[in-house]
Order: sequence, then C-alpha cells, then structure tokens
Amino acid sequence: MKLAVVILAIALLLEGCEQAGVGDEAHTAAAADAAIAPQPSEVATAAPDAAQPDAADVLSAQGVTGAPVGSSWKDVAAAFEIKGAYAEVGGTCDVYDRLDGKLSAMVEDGTITRIEVREGGIRTADGIGIGSSLAALQEAYGNQLAAEENPYAGQDFFVWQSKDRGLVFHVEAGRVKFMAGGGESIRYVEGCL
Repeated sequence: MKLAVVILAIALLLEGCEQAGVGDEAHTAAAADAAIAPQPSEVATAAPDAAQPDAADVLSAQGVTGAPVGSSWKDVAAAFEIKGAYAEVGGTCDVYDRLDGKLSAMVEDGTITRIEVREGGIRTADGIGIGSSLAALQEAYGNQLAAEENPYAGQDFFVWQSKDRGLVFHVEAGRVKFMAGGGESIRYVEGCL
C-alpha cells in the first residue's frame, strides 16, 4: 500500500512538472532570468524630482536631443505643433511647442535658435529645472552665473558656455520659472516680439 502511495505521489509530481513546462528551454531560461533579476525591493528607485533626467530631455546650450540649436526647422518640425505662437504676427521668427508639451523651439529664418522650457520634466545636466531654487542654481553654476534684472519681474541668470551659446534661467520668488538654451536669442525677454 505504501509503495502505491509513493508511486502515485511521484506520478502527480511529474505531471505537475510537465504542466508547468519544467524541462522546456524557454521556461528554464525565464526561471534563470527571474532568479538573477533584482526583486523590486532590491532596485533603488529615484524620486520623481531626481536630478537625472532622460538623456533626450536634458537642456543644454546646444538644445535637446532631437532639436539641436542651429538645426534646420524642416528637419525637426514633425515633432512640433504645426502653428506657431506668433503665426498671426507674421515675420521670420516663431515659437513652436513640441507635441509632448515639454518644451518649445524658437525658430528664426528657418533655423532653431533656442529651446525653451516653462514646465517641469526637463532639466539641465546639472539637475536644474523648473521649480529649482535659486540656491540650487547658484550651487550648480557658481561664479559662471551672470545675473541681470528682468524688465518685468525677477532676475535672469545667464551661463555662457561659449561666446554664442548659453543657458538662461528666469528666477522669481527664489525659484526657476523659465529656462532656455541656445544662441543670442536666449536674451529675448518677449519671445519673438
């Protein structure tokens, strides 16, 4: 009787293994990957406001990935809204919002001259973004910052990375409210006007 129970137990175990796919190469590989992969509790997760943005969303004096300053508008226009902010005004300058709403591109005479950010989600390589404190901005850039009073409100802080490329951070009430990277157009206080 005991022998019959043992044989039945072994038969049930083997049946269960076949149903689970044990011995199957795909299942074995998946099990090995699962054994090696870190468990959710083992993975360090960054806070939503961490200073390490997606590489495509890092603002620099050269713009952002996919919309470099100096590039032809025709080469990147598909990622932006069709109608610019100054369409009714006419002229050779306009500002277009990227389709995801994270940034805008200033285009002058068919060339991107600055990338501007007004909402969170995009940061500089030094971790500065919309909402960053003036203290954090000063810590990140130190004596590279050149402050100028804004004619409307707050102050503008410039970081020139070459004679014709830089970053500007508009600060009000101790917080970054706007930032842009590009050429001389980063000095334009009223956009294209």
